[in-house]
Amino acid sequence: MRLGITVFRFLPDGEGLKVCKMTNTKALARIVPDKTDPGMWRVVRPDGSLSDMLNKTRAKDVAWGLAESAVYIDAAA
Repeated sequence: MRLGITVFRFLPDGEGLKVCKMTNTKALARIVPDKTDPGMWRVVRPDGSLSDMLNKTRAKDVAWGLAESAVYIDAAA
């Protein structure tokens, strides 16, 4: 089951974007522009490492999924 679209939002975060709940601004996931290839993005993983290059739409989708996982894991704890 996926969470509704109104649960999360993207906000600017330095050069990139962060995914937050609608009720606060704590980053659940982040995407940053690639340093070498213009127009390409990378997802910042929970351990701080970067994903492979993605276009912005795909990077936002992956970040959304990470944010959903973070919410589900927190709800289960």
